[in-house]
Amino acid sequence: MIKRSFRNRHSAGIAVAIAISALMAIAPPVFADQSISIEGGAKETNLPVQILSIDKSVVLKNPGKDSAQLLWPENSPEAQVTITKVTMQPGAISERHSHAISEQTWLIEQGEGTMLLADDQTAPVKAGELVRTPPRVVHGIKNTGSGILVYISITTPPENMTKFYKERAK
Repeated sequence: MIKRSFRNRHSAGIAVAIAISALMAIAPPVFADQSISIEGGAKETNLPVQILSIDKSVVLKNPGKDSAQLLWPENSPEAQVTITKVTMQPGAISERHSHAISEQTWLIEQGEGTMLLADDQTAPVKAGELVRTPPRVVHGIKNTGSGILVYISITTPPENMTKFYKERAK
């Protein structure tokens, strides 16, 4: 069953998703005297932050589906989340699956699709909606629109998504 209303306990998750989306739209300034480049496009800084280049992200691929690994165990082992940007072509499917210990929150940025849930249940989703899936809950998605479907996925605790994909680029 999909709950379409968010209670106060979901406010923090919504705020995090909105903040991440806003951060992706702007590039923070980096000063040469504060950072040095390290392997994988990450930077070490004198500050307690890590600055990653989105355009240097590893992209995992399945037919009709690209998943840019923006923040994941390979480029930020200490991070408490995995953040990916998923782009799906019309008709593409992410088959039903679950995550043993991780919760996922999806911020649907563009397009529309159908959530694939347990027991052959489905639910429509579209740009501007958030989808929260607790650990061990079956979920998947099909792009049912005529254009691309794009969503940001936030997974906590972090998880290496390689096992869900057939190909790796970059």
